[in-house]
Amino acid sequence: MKLTNVKKIALLIFITIMMIGTFYFWNQERQMQDAGEIAIVSISSDGHYAISTDAKNFAILWDIQNKKKLILSRDANLYSAYWVKNTPYFMWQDVKTKVIHVTDVGTQKDVETMHPDFLVYGQAMSSDLKYHVVSDVNWNIYVGQNHEFTILTSHYDDMPGFEGPNKLINFAFLDNNTLLTSGMAAGAAEDPQNITGVFLWDLKTLKPLHDYIGNITQTFATLSPDGKYVVAGDNGSWLFVWETATGKKIVSILTDEPILKYNKDSSITGDKNVLPIPYDFIDGDGIESSFSIMSVKFIDDTHYLRFTTYVPYVMLYEVTNPKPLKYIPLGKHPAPALKYYARDQAIDTSPSAHILVMGKENEGGILVYSYNPTTEILTKVWDGN
Repeated sequence: MKLTNVKKIALLIFITIMMIGTFYFWNQERQMQDAGEIAIVSISSDGHYAISTDAKNFAILWDIQNKKKLILSRDANLYSAYWVKNTPYFMWQDVKTKVIHVTDVGTQKDVETMHPDFLVYGQAMSSDLKYHVVSDVNWNIYVGQNHEFTILTSHYDDMPGFEGPNKLINFAFLDNNTLLTSGMAAGAAEDPQNITGVFLWDLKTLKPLHDYIGNITQTFATLSPDGKYVVAGDNGSWLFVWETATGKKIVSILTDEPILKYNKDSSITGDKNVLPIPYDFIDGDGIESSFSIMSVKFIDDTHYLRFTTYVPYVMLYEVTNPKPLKYIPLGKHPAPALKYYARDQAIDTSPSAHILVMGKENEGGILVYSYNPTTEILTKVWDGN
């Protein structure tokens, strides 16, 4: 059967479209092979998307629902990814121009741009887009409003940057005007300008409302979804829970204590109420021994996950209960990013969607897990490359 000229043209158009599409997806896959280890991944509140920036300056939009990815830039500041909570907007900074883009995931168009004269080392924005908070390389914290930045805290340490054991400042908005910060160490409440511990700030007055003292060295803090509790862990293995409004400490745990009860026969001596610890939590199968906390993240309204350096498990806690409810494996192939404190923000959760997203330890890409609050089971649902 002979093809008419119209059919030939239609066939040629179809083949051309298929070739362009094939090239596009091949090119995306080829570029992803060059992507670096993720420094920051930030998930949308609905759990549908995540934005990441990595060591090779890729900014990548991850469509978690449809298991797809889109390379946004190859010139992104590796410490700049952030999803503005309860909005369709994500953020990243161009490493060359220093322009910070706030982009609508639906239209892929910027709804806002900021123009600081420095590269950010972690950032966040309130849901109403009114307040923009950033840290610089020396852990100084600034608050941006109407495109002008005001100093919130100054860090007086002469050692700059995020090499080795150092880490980013953690930011969490309680509401549009109230910010929780945590960083390198706790300190005295009398001198908040030289502190990178755990503080709750009034962004209208730029004054601290509460301090949450007790953690040492690198500190990782977050807020419960209802805003009632502050949970913080540190690399000295201390974990605390405070009432947000009063600053009252209600839980205090030295998290290596239950591990001291462990032996290689998988038996527990002493306290029978302590949950048995998996063999490879501390030294099995080539895993380095560690009690240091890497991060704490809420996975639903009342439960949070405690991450331990080098350890391919998460410990599940109910927010007011000092005893772990469960040790949940994350898998080892590929290994999740749980080795360096500088990558503590390569972990994020959506408590409302019960989704955990993490970078990988030795390669680009993300690992996505879904949590079932009824069974308390965490299941890997996507190995994104």
